[in-house]
Amino acid sequence: MLHLPLHRKISVLKLEIMNHQLNKKKDYNWLIIAILAISALTFGELFEQVVFVPNWLIGNVDENMEHFRKFKHTADPGMFYFPITIITIIAHLMLLRKVSVLTSIQKKAVKISLTLFAIVFALTIYVIVMINIPVIDNGILAGEAQKAKIQLWAVLNVFRFVLPAYGLYQLLSLVKLDAK
Repeated sequence: MLHLPLHRKISVLKLEIMNHQLNKKKDYNWLIIAILAISALTFGELFEQVVFVPNWLIGNVDENMEHFRKFKHTADPGMFYFPITIITIIAHLMLLRKVSVLTSIQKKAVKISLTLFAIVFALTIYVIVMINIPVIDNGILAGEAQKAKIQLWAVLNVFRFVLPAYGLYQLLSLVKLDAK
């Protein structure tokens, strides 16, 4: 750029500014997508904690789970979580790409959110494999064994709600309202 004529230097600078503004807009869009996806997952977990757990544990656990199995095979909550999980991962990774205009401090907030989401993802895999399949899908547990698994599910689900909520807080700290 040093040996270019002045009008070329100005054109190159304008192009760099336009590219920076485009990347800034893309980053903002990815941030909004990440916020919406993490919000959906967080409130999905809260819904499960507030609705499913009391319905499972109050009264006869075996009967409650039998009723839930009939509902689950009609409308499996996993069909909600799977696409949102993919969107969440992609949105976080797009915010961490090299051409992102986020500062290192802002990228740290995104990394915290992504790390917390990864922990929740691992917990979710554990819950699906060790609790949902034997208790809900296969129905191979009954009585106290089933109740113990549901109580463990409820405890793990608290972490599945709190961790993404803090990740959401980290992402929301990046949103600045411009009052111009």
